Amino acid sequence: SEKVYYALKNMILNDELKSGEKLNQEKLAQKLGVSKTPLLSAFSKLEKEILVEIIPRRGAFVKKLNYEEFLELYDIRARLEPLSAYEAAKHATAYEIERLSKILDDFKKNISQYSSKNISKIDYDFHMAIMKMSKNDLLFKMISSYNIIILSNL
Repeated sequence: SEKVYYALKNMILNDELKSGEKLNQEKLAQKLGVSKTPLLSAFSKLEKEILVEIIPRRGAFVKKLNYEEFLELYDIRARLEPLSAYEAAKHATAYEIERLSKILDDFKKNISQYSSKNISKIDYDFHMAIMKMSKNDLLFKMISSYNIIILSNL
């Protein structure tokens, strides 16, 4: 069931399953080689993470944020990321700082070749690297979840 959960989460993040799309249980079960039970369990878990919306008698859908929800998530992210950066500055190793520098340098060199989705993914990776450096697992999980929700709705 965890395998199914992570597979679906990755499919949403990688835009294989699009924002607002109905999740076809039969097709997904066949694609992932599982029964409907682990799928339903994964849908439920993803609903708690605001990635899936379950509508009674209609089915499960990839969550499509409305404008208000999108702004609220950005507000939460904007308030948590400075804390993460502050903690990262206190705890980062030389290796982690070098890795962060490399992500930024690669981005600057190749920006003209990227699509907006690629740029969003690189931005996500950059911010995730900073959050990991904070050494605060709960903060990392919270911001990571918000970033995934935002990315899946771009």
